[in-house]
Amino acid sequence: MDDQSTVVDGLKDALTGRMTDIDEIYTAGSAEVARLTMKSFPVDILLTDIEMPEENGLALFKWAMKEYPETVGIFLTSHAEFEYAREAIRLGGFDYILQPARMEEIESVLARAVQEARKKKQAIWLERSGFRIHDQREMMLELLLIKTREENRDECERIYGKLESIVSEEDGRSVFWTARIRIVHFEKKNNAWDADLIKMVFRNVLEELLEPQKASVMAAREDIVSYFLAAAVQEGRLEETQWKKALETFTSFINNHMDFEIAVFPDPRITRIYDAGLPDKKKENRPGLHWKEEESGEDGKTADEDIAARIRKAQDYIRENIGRSITRTEVAQYLHINEDYFTRCFKKITGYTFKDYDILVRMETAKNLLEQTKLPVSMIAGKVGFDNFSHFSQSFRKYSGKTPSDY
Repeated sequence: MDDQSTVVDGLKDALTGRMTDIDEIYTAGSAEVARLTMKSFPVDILLTDIEMPEENGLALFKWAMKEYPETVGIFLTSHAEFEYAREAIRLGGFDYILQPARMEEIESVLARAVQEARKKKQAIWLERSGFRIHDQREMMLELLLIKTREENRDECERIYGKLESIVSEEDGRSVFWTARIRIVHFEKKNNAWDADLIKMVFRNVLEELLEPQKASVMAAREDIVSYFLAAAVQEGRLEETQWKKALETFTSFINNHMDFEIAVFPDPRITRIYDAGLPDKKKENRPGLHWKEEESGEDGKTADEDIAARIRKAQDYIRENIGRSITRTEVAQYLHINEDYFTRCFKKITGYTFKDYDILVRMETAKNLLEQTKLPVSMIAGKVGFDNFSHFSQSFRKYSGKTPSDY
């Protein structure tokens, strides 16, 4: 942890790939983010600068030793802060590194810390963390939203993957339905609501409404009046119409029975959490339920027209990249939409699965090249993205009924 992002990023880049014994490296620019990270993931080694604004590294380590006493602490310090380093060791720190330090020295200390950390199993972290799995997921969700605001897509991908795997372990293959909530106003100036209580109400009400679908709802606070809900549901268990009905009832219940009103901005379909859309600025202070698909986009397209345009873009992408193997995951990321949603829409609009359409384009191109050129079959195979000639020949015969040479 360091408050200078360039220092943090530079150290992470330098260590990545060089320290093969370290599985994951998390970064934090403040003690607050560091605590949230440690609440979300099993962090074995805390490497932190001592001098930090607002809260220094020693205070963070004291907290870590209280909450996660198995943590191995390493401190970066200067000669002027040497007394701090001695205090760090007295508190139970593993070692300190005098700055400026050579990368080899940092690696050496970390290598010894890895050996120390190995004595303390991940199971100990889970046992002593003091958080139920539900609380851990919500901490992870809040951390994901922070990284989303920072536009740190690599961190988002990693955190989302871990969150998805935790939920899927519990409920089988799961997907996320998301909604942002903005508190418009409280009826009373002095109210007894705090963030944890509001999150609990939002979570419990929506979870009750989605009980038939066995949904597990997570709630996170984004700022003083903004909250984020993510409902994890086993794939195929929750339909779009059921999601809409649940959100309608949820919004009505909150606005009619609580002493505050909310504006709800749900994503109408499953999505990766960090791709969820932001509230409409024109409506963020208007109580009620606001679906994206009710609006046309800036270019005048409706939601259906927009997805149709994206699928056409996907078809163009397949043709443009015909010389190499591509996956539906790659194309969905290129379009910035959820992979499962992309798969359904692609089949609905084109009549083909992504895989079948990809093969169709490659085989039709191969036929045209066989008909119109004198290129060797092996070269044509490469031009349509096949590294293995035998695989190309089998695919072509399955598609056309003939081998490429016969054709």
